[in-house]
Amino acid sequence: MLNRYMLHQIVCMGLFTVALCLLFLKLPLVKEGFRYALHPVYFQTAFFALFVFTGVFNSFNARTHRLNLLSHLRGNPLFVLIMVWWPSCSCCSFTAAAAYSVRRV
Repeated sequence: MLNRYMLHQIVCMGLFTVALCLLFLKLPLVKEGFRYALHPVYFQTAFFALFVFTGVFNSFNARTHRLNLLSHLRGNPLFVLIMVWWPSCSCCSFTAAAAYSVRRV
C-alpha cells in the first residue's frame, strides 16, 4: 500500500525524470554536443543511456529515504548484484547491436 511519503517520492522522481528527458530532447546545445546534424543516432544513443541511468538512479533513490543513497548497501547484496547487472546488460546489448548493425546500400 502506498503511503504519503512513497507517493511524494514517486511523483517527484517522475517529474524530475520527465523534465530531464525533455530538456535533453529539446535543448539545442545537447543536440550539438552529440552531432545531431551529422547523424541522429548519436543523440538517440545518448538519450537511451540517460533513460537507463535515470532508472538506475531511481532504484537507489527508492531504497532509502536518507540523504546517503549508499547507506546499508552491504546489507543487501542482491540489490547490488542487480544494480551492477542491469546497466552492464544495457551497455553490452547496445554495444553488440552497434557492432552487428547493417548499413543500407
